[in-house]
Amino acid sequence: MKVGKPLSDAEIDELERFLDSDNAPEDRMNVSSLHGFLTALVVSPTFVPPSQWLAEAWGKEEPTFDSDEQAEHFLGLLLRLYDSISQTLEENPKAFVPILYECDSGEDPKKEPDVTAEDWCVGFSRGVGLCSPQGWDRLFQDDKARNMMAPIIAFTTADAMADVLEHAGKKVNRETLLTFLPLSVAEIYSYFREDRRSLARAFTADRAPTRATPRVGRNDPCPCGSGKKYKKCCAMKPT
Repeated sequence: MKVGKPLSDAEIDELERFLDSDNAPEDRMNVSSLHGFLTALVVSPTFVPPSQWLAEAWGKEEPTFDSDEQAEHFLGLLLRLYDSISQTLEENPKAFVPILYECDSGEDPKKEPDVTAEDWCVGFSRGVGLCSPQGWDRLFQDDKARNMMAPIIAFTTADAMADVLEHAGKKVNRETLLTFLPLSVAEIYSYFREDRRSLARAFTADRAPTRATPRVGRNDPCPCGSGKKYKKCCAMKPT
């Protein structure tokens, strides 16, 4: 499966329609929460395999696909979304933009629509929760680094927003926190950069061939022990 090409607006809309369809589980994520969720996995100091995060993204049940081709197509969209987030943060973090929803701002048609970040930030928090806590604990125990998470945490609940605004001072409001989101993500990505590099080096060392081994077929059980087919598990690991 080829990954790496960023999703077009049309493909994001296509993914949104599928997630809103009867084929997707009732408790699945929407595109905004999914983008926040995948962003947390990308910046994390620990690696979560696709077989694990796909189950969290879909919800308690797996989606229903009309064909193997359709399943492959939408899995490819999810992996490309993950991969494009990673590529943007690595190569041009200033270009990172979270996928947020717009909502009706009221009766005035001339007024710009309000932007809501709640779904995205809740998705990010779910991504953090799926990761090994040891890595993230270091950030939360560091007073200075913990501030990187403040704009994200603020949008998860009304109480969290009130608490963050209370400690931030009069010059900070909801709109200010909204503009801080991309910067927070870029800072967290940078904070855990060496952790991810160490993990990549260890992963490469573990996979260094010591003897010839049979090649795993795409329909064979994944050697990681997940119980899923290789093509739906570690074969989908973004590079």
